[in-house]
Amino acid sequence: MVFDGSDVKVGRTDLDAFFINDDGSILMSFVHPINFPAPLGKVDDSDIVRFIPTQLGGTTAGTFELYFDGSDVGLATGNEDIDTFGFAPDGRLLISTYGRVNVPGVSGRDEDLLIFTATSFGDNTQGTWALYFDGSDVDLTQGSEDVNALFVHAPTGDLYLVARANYTAVSNNSVSGDYNDIFRCTPQSLGDTTVCTFANIFNGDAVRFFKRIDAFMVIFGPITANNVTTVQSADLFNDDLPQYEVDTDDLDFTDDDVDEFDAAQEADNTQLLLPIINNAVIARDTSLPLP
Repeated sequence: MVFDGSDVKVGRTDLDAFFINDDGSILMSFVHPINFPAPLGKVDDSDIVRFIPTQLGGTTAGTFELYFDGSDVGLATGNEDIDTFGFAPDGRLLISTYGRVNVPGVSGRDEDLLIFTATSFGDNTQGTWALYFDGSDVDLTQGSEDVNALFVHAPTGDLYLVARANYTAVSNNSVSGDYNDIFRCTPQSLGDTTVCTFANIFNGDAVRFFKRIDAFMVIFGPITANNVTTVQSADLFNDDLPQYEVDTDDLDFTDDDVDEFDAAQEADNTQLLLPIINNAVIARDTSLPLP
């Protein structure tokens, strides 16, 4: 156990995106809005909070603060829930959303990644948007091919991706898989013309990991007790512990980017899966460098 959400009263919804900072704080986004007490208040599913731990593991303690306020920069509808985020090699924030997204300067779909160039974060989030990864350029156009989880390797710019369900990504080459697999895009170009060389990185079926991956991080280098992390975190809590209330914000199925695959994702939000994956069993092609 790395982070026990129920210990800090966020056990009534799913943690669907996270990033562990070098200082040990954890950035998080949730499937549903959470009503934190003042001064933080209501945190929307289009927001990102920063958890500052005083203790982690089986007994987790710490405080939350607002890191990114999506409503300040155009994330206004229920389908603009952040379902994954990460950071570009230059440190700028990347996001993908449940459905169609329309923010000042750019619009996108659930298979795309938008990049945010911030001038400020927190209670007064300000900055500009641009398209970073165009999923349709690499043939991620089906409902099942929503980008569901993301990690960016900063030294190379490689994108590690998970799709909502079955996918076939096609560019310089093609890869296929489903919701328990991780594939890598080594980009030749990004933005309006996205071109990738793809590689399969993690095959869940091969190691009998059959559940949906909704958030992950890749650790590069030797695995130690200090740097292992989890593939997925979701809702499992002790009913005896008081939890912050959450708001139900049903998905808008009039958005054709929101479909049965998104509903299936929502149905998984009561499952807890915390495997640690040893990279010695990941590679399918020994000519590829192991993460």
